[in-house]
Amino acid sequence: MKDPQAIFDYYLEKIQEKDFDLAEVRKTLEGENFPEEEIRPLIKRLDNELQRQAFSKINQSNRVNLMGLGLFLIALGLVVTLGTFLGLIPSGNSFILAYGPIFGGLGITVSA
Repeated sequence: MKDPQAIFDYYLEKIQEKDFDLAEVRKTLEGENFPEEEIRPLIKRLDNELQRQAFSKINQSNRVNLMGLGLFLIALGLVVTLGTFLGLIPSGNSFILAYGPIFGGLGITVSA
């Protein structure tokens, strides 16, 4: 018998390269007369790895979105603060210190 890790790596690569799914892995292994007690754990490992990779991609996308939101809030707070301080945004004899969006954006960016 082949090394189970080598079989796992081979089919994981094959699934990621082509239109090849877990049902085809099962059919291929059954066609090669692998015992069911070896096929079932291999399919389970492959499925877990594919789900982990999909979840990782989703998490990365959420991080990028949160960082963008945080940087936008920081920029908005700085524009309002500097705009009123420099007189670009008329506010009479006072100016607005928009520390809420600045610190909120900083917190979101750091947590992302």
